[in-house]
Amino acid sequence: MKERAKALLGHRGRAYVRRLGRLRYLTKARKARASGWTPRAQPRGWLREVVLSPEVDSYTYALENVHELAVTLAPVLGETPARVAAVLAEPHSDEELTSGLARDVGWRALWLKRRPGLAGHHLSMWAAVRLLRPRLVVETGILEGLGSRTVLRALQRNAAEGHAGRLVSFDVMPTAGVLVPARLAGAWTKVIESTITGLDAHLGDAEVDVFLHDSSPDPSHQRFELRWALAHRARLAVTTCAWTGVAQELAAAKGLSAATFTDVPREHFFGGRQLAYIARAD
Repeated sequence: MKERAKALLGHRGRAYVRRLGRLRYLTKARKARASGWTPRAQPRGWLREVVLSPEVDSYTYALENVHELAVTLAPVLGETPARVAAVLAEPHSDEELTSGLARDVGWRALWLKRRPGLAGHHLSMWAAVRLLRPRLVVETGILEGLGSRTVLRALQRNAAEGHAGRLVSFDVMPTAGVLVPARLAGAWTKVIESTITGLDAHLGDAEVDVFLHDSSPDPSHQRFELRWALAHRARLAVTTCAWTGVAQELAAAKGLSAATFTDVPREHFFGGRQLAYIARAD
């Protein structure tokens, strides 16, 4: 029934329904209760995240275990934990990801947080871009564009330091990417097409430096995207769906190293995303 309703609404209709998220707070309240959050036990958090926050899915939050992320990423990126930690701190003082982001959200605060936090996959991509200095980053799944904005700002800073790169992002929703302003979009190609046909059509034989799978969690789709990335010699492939085991399976089959990380959201009822990283030494 749910999939039939999605088909009838179409991509734009589904986007508009999501933007009426404040009307769906009961569903969010049930999720919070299932996670052990109650108005009595977490009164301030309940008011902030359940009642006042416009988010009903794809939650944004600040990361509690940033130090653990730095330790996890250090061998993946070939750096020391201290160096990775320093890079992970950069977004918190970057105008485009703080006050500039809040300004760009503007009236969209009806369905977006004015100051959304950067979760583990956002920070992972920031660190990967800043430290690996990629020429080509590929992202699947744009949604509002917070991840795209993060990568594009990292690429912009790299370019100012003499290391230019570009981002190609895929999504099936025509409205995806509203948080990417024109001033950051010079190095961005947004493709509104399924990755099943779009990856080869738009990227051909291009070698990928960093790849992020953040689209469908279906294991077969995830396997297709990660296999494509590895076939295009991705130095680092990241997925937000480590719980499927697909990334670990592919890494083992190719003799590559894989690492995993689980978000610990700061003051949020959501349990956090499970990330996996496949790194290629060469």
